[in-house]
Amino acid sequence: MNNILFHHSRKAKLTDIQKLRAFILERCRSQNYHIDCIQFIFVDDKSLLHLNQQYLQHDYYTDILTFEFSNTPKHLLADIYISIDRVKDNAHQYQVPYNQECHRIIFHGILHLLGYSDATPTSKQAMTLMEDEWLQYYFI
Repeated sequence: MNNILFHHSRKAKLTDIQKLRAFILERCRSQNYHIDCIQFIFVDDKSLLHLNQQYLQHDYYTDILTFEFSNTPKHLLADIYISIDRVKDNAHQYQVPYNQECHRIIFHGILHLLGYSDATPTSKQAMTLMEDEWLQYYFI
């Protein structure tokens, strides 16, 4: 089963969900991953801050939290929470369209599931390069 679900996508103002699902599925398959179920849940800053405090003991705002639940290698079962408030602020700060920043954050969550990390400056740079590549490929 390949389920990619978007909750509250109207608030996220996503367009062409079918294209996005197909793109994510293709990217995961190209890395030999199978999607059991990935849920994207769009929330506000307050909700994501609460999750960040409760589950990671981090007391700060973030744009995304990725929770992986699968016990089977190369099978993806996850919830990805995205703060719409942070996406809007990021888009303004980096002077990019909201839609582009929203997709960057979505791709960022998928990349975490595929094993990418942003814990060090070097790994963060590699992850950002992959996000840029995916964005370029997605929006052509």
